[in-house]
Amino acid sequence: MERWSFARRTGAISTWLGILIGCSVAALAWFGYRAAQEWQRSSALLVERRAVEVANTLATALTRDMRAVQTTILDAREWETFAESPYDVVDLVAGAFARYPYPELFFGWEPNEASGMFFARSERLPKWLASRKTVRQYPVEVLGNDTVSRRLRTRIARDVALHRTHSIFELQIDGERYQVIARPMYSVDGTNRGFAVLVNLDWTEANYFAAITAQVARIAGAGEGMVSTILDASGRPLPGLPPSGTEQPAEQRAFQMAFFDPVLTALNRPADLPIRTSTIYVSAGADPTLALAARGARRTLLVITAAAFALALGLFVTTRAARAFANVSEMRSDFVSTVTHELKTPVQVIRSIGETLARGRVENGERLQEYAQLLVQEGHRLSRLIDNLLAYSRVTDVAQLYSFEPQHPSEIVSEAVRGFNRLIKDRDFELTVDVPETLPLVNADRTSIVLALDNLIDNAMRYSGDSRKLEIVARAVNGGVEIAVRDRGVGIDADELERVKGRFARGRSAQGHGSGLGLTIVNRIISDHGGSLRLESAKPTGTTATVALPLSGV
Repeated sequence: MERWSFARRTGAISTWLGILIGCSVAALAWFGYRAAQEWQRSSALLVERRAVEVANTLATALTRDMRAVQTTILDAREWETFAESPYDVVDLVAGAFARYPYPELFFGWEPNEASGMFFARSERLPKWLASRKTVRQYPVEVLGNDTVSRRLRTRIARDVALHRTHSIFELQIDGERYQVIARPMYSVDGTNRGFAVLVNLDWTEANYFAAITAQVARIAGAGEGMVSTILDASGRPLPGLPPSGTEQPAEQRAFQMAFFDPVLTALNRPADLPIRTSTIYVSAGADPTLALAARGARRTLLVITAAAFALALGLFVTTRAARAFANVSEMRSDFVSTVTHELKTPVQVIRSIGETLARGRVENGERLQEYAQLLVQEGHRLSRLIDNLLAYSRVTDVAQLYSFEPQHPSEIVSEAVRGFNRLIKDRDFELTVDVPETLPLVNADRTSIVLALDNLIDNAMRYSGDSRKLEIVARAVNGGVEIAVRDRGVGIDADELERVKGRFARGRSAQGHGSGLGLTIVNRIISDHGGSLRLESAKPTGTTATVALPLSGV
């Protein structure tokens, strides 16, 4: 009692000590984790700020460059001072071509001419504009196409009639999309002339945006790990640009694919000028700053975790030892209490029979025979309990006492059933034994296998409930013989079928007393024989315990 009290006090102290040290370890780990998280967060904010700066720079530079031809070239005063012949502006057009890559053509018209003239890049002539036979060294060619000229003059005339400062629209020429920005110049006599710039949208999507994005990102100092791309309205990257990816942090900026100042069409947008919105996407997920921060945070966490682990390990070893001592004391107490109760029953029955016989109260031979059978039955029960205890506690190590010999399954089953004959009759059990004589011999130690079957039969009778049916069936299988003991009792829950094979384990539905050693002993004996124990149960239809034994000579 004193030892048990000491064990409980030791367990309580260890528990509280474990709680205090566990809280300390948790606090240390939490502060370390927070420090590492803040480090990573600061680095992420820094990288995110860089991504914002790159996105803003790219958006500003891109929109300014896209409208620059209209604002600084087309709207310049130089166009108003050219002579009556449009050929006098070739140098101005050549300068625009050299500075900006996206204008493909300039178009000029005079009030007294039915069509107009195209000023095209010599190295990038559209298919619908035929070049002269002579080879020109100048970067600008002045060419004509009456059909396209009339289309342009007709469309521009609609805006001229409304006295608009600019005529901006889109049209398709030979299957290619063009954005046209025209500037009519009105005279006092009501006539007009002017110039327009034509931007090939298909060419710009395929060539212009990739080049300018890479250039601006380099100027903005995006550096390694900063991915800049432009997505179209469907979310796909434009040709020549990398995919957006999913790395965070990332910044997005939407912009219109307009090669003019959007203010010009803000109040009255033409129907033939669709809104084309693209997105600038800057991802900084692969920035080396984040990798360095993550690596440093991992190292910090590793050091803190190692310290916490060492502290926790010391606590675990100390607490484990103290709790093990307390658990052993508690288990010993429960074991002694349970086994004592199991042993008292057959001992009391034997004592009662002995006292009855000693006092001469048995008057006839039939009564004496009944007492003798009861004495044998209780002796068998007591012997089985003692054998179980010795087998489990290793007072006698059964594994070292096995004597493997060829055994017939029917003889083993008959010997096991013989010890329960009186109990089966008294409790009015209906026993069915189906063990064919033709079964092959098994390699087994007779005593230990009989002990295993004793435990299975005892469990089947103990937990049969109101049912009084018991079956023992044996059959040959590949490489061995299976012996099944089946009852129609309360059954075992599916989640407990493996647990009940452990020591002192009993099912939740189990009633009455029991040591919880029976299935443990059976499992050990059958395993030592190279076989297996299988439990099958369904509530409330009963349980089947099946042992598989190898054949003799296999």
